Amino acid sequence: MPSGYGMWLCLATMFLLTPNSSCTSTSPPPTEPSFLTTTGTDYYDYYSYDYYGSGYPEYDECDDWQDKLQELHYERAVNTEFTIITCPYHDCWEFHTTTWYKEGVRFKWKITDLIQQTGDKGEVLDFRKVYRDDAGNYTCEMTNGTHTFAANIQLTTRDPESMTAPIMQPIIPSKAYRRPGGNATFLCQANFGVVGPAHFPQLYWTMNGTFVDASKMTLHQRTEKDGSLSMNNTLSLTDLEEGDFGRYICIAHITFGWAQENATLVNGDPPVDIEIQDRIFHHAHPAAITCPLVFLLMVALLGMVYKTCQLEIQLLWKDYFAQFEDDDYKECNKIREDFTFDLDQLQGTHFSFEVRASRDVRIALSNQKAPTPDMFEIVIGGEWNARSLVRKQGSLLMVVATQDILSPKEWRRFWVTFIDGTLEVGRQGTLEPFLRWRDPDLSKVKYVGYSSGSGDKVKLKFADLGTKDHDVIILYDQAQLGFVLNTLRVYLEDTCNLVVAMEDLDFEIGIDIAENWVEFVEKARHCLIVLSQDFLRNQWLQFGFSVALERMLTRNSRITIIEYETIPPEMEDFREW
Repeated sequence: MPSGYGMWLCLATMFLLTPNSSCTSTSPPPTEPSFLTTTGTDYYDYYSYDYYGSGYPEYDECDDWQDKLQELHYERAVNTEFTIITCPYHDCWEFHTTTWYKEGVRFKWKITDLIQQTGDKGEVLDFRKVYRDDAGNYTCEMTNGTHTFAANIQLTTRDPESMTAPIMQPIIPSKAYRRPGGNATFLCQANFGVVGPAHFPQLYWTMNGTFVDASKMTLHQRTEKDGSLSMNNTLSLTDLEEGDFGRYICIAHITFGWAQENATLVNGDPPVDIEIQDRIFHHAHPAAITCPLVFLLMVALLGMVYKTCQLEIQLLWKDYFAQFEDDDYKECNKIREDFTFDLDQLQGTHFSFEVRASRDVRIALSNQKAPTPDMFEIVIGGEWNARSLVRKQGSLLMVVATQDILSPKEWRRFWVTFIDGTLEVGRQGTLEPFLRWRDPDLSKVKYVGYSSGSGDKVKLKFADLGTKDHDVIILYDQAQLGFVLNTLRVYLEDTCNLVVAMEDLDFEIGIDIAENWVEFVEKARHCLIVLSQDFLRNQWLQFGFSVALERMLTRNSRITIIEYETIPPEMEDFREW
């Protein structure tokens, strides 16, 4: 196996688990609307005590410091930038040591490159780079052996403000055919990055250089997990008249640039090929499909004969090349308006599933083990395997193009997370979700349901619902702690959205180490081995490795090995474990 740091990124990403182009420019759009009023959220107080002159007593910050210490202190930081938190009034009395807590839990401090406890008495937290996960409530406890004083600090973080033009997705649909008197709807989507008081984000529609009436537009906005602002503007045209047909432009505009996408509303019927497809699949007369039906029956008959003759080959393939395939799957073979809820209750905010289907797979997220009016619905491969979307209470929240995302011939795996009220849906092997929506009600989700929106056969496999606490547990020697803690763990949690367990952060003190290994391997979907010479010399890691191997062979768990350094030939007998 290749050695070095380069191997871990490929293995971990491949095994464990894009914005479209648009017209962008830094010049102003052809026609600009008046800016919306934006109120900043940052307030500053400025004091200059020298202004009062020598006639006033000198200000001493240590006056009544014990009373002031009881107040909640605030600190702000920008993600990925350097910041420090200092225990308030630490200069006002003599003490020996400082103990830090976050959300009431004492930190398990280690020497890392990301956060260090500094200062002569440990009164400073030094963040080399602060991240969103670092935000929260901190407590510093100062003691001199006789007296102890504590202060509470609330740290809030935000991403750096964007200074680029918005990013837009193509309008859905980009072209529509209608007749006078009909209705048409267009969806425009844009991401403005992290905005501040001087950005003035706007998303609006124009036609022939004129702003579209605001009564025809519905604007929604949300803050993404990365702090960026996304907007959707739905244009609804009813009782169409001659003047409504033509070219529509959706413009996303901020102070630093703009972008636009175009859509066309055509007066007339769709082209012949579209019309024929619509008639065949939606409202065809029986006589129009007689010949295709006979042809399909013949193909089905030949397929049955072929499948029977190839039975031995299929069994041979399954026994020798697919021995880990699980036959226990859920099946839907007819259109269902309701959802089936026969899965265990979720114990976390993420799950994965595999599916074999030609189109229209539906996943429900509910706070009860039954359909509810306010549940969320994920549709993958809708509109003949061309689009995927999110709905709530029957209303469309978002839709994206996902051509051929499903296959009736092979299993395709997807992951779903709804951490901190943000829903993300992605494919195995990809880090970026193709669906993302934020709603506080997602924190109430406890159950998963499923159904089919078509008459085609749908097969579903759900992985470890309600039984696993972690996506991955990392096995490593202490010599590689810095790499695992500061690089590997950060990448898996922040980039891959995985729940990671590791010995130094999660093992319970006072419990036998063997029991810890068995419990954490049992509760993890994957085991990630950081293989090194020190690892092979560690008897406890060999025990943990053997537990992981047993789970892999008997319970379909999986193992990924990262070769941290070259293993000499005399140590390669580890393969016999």
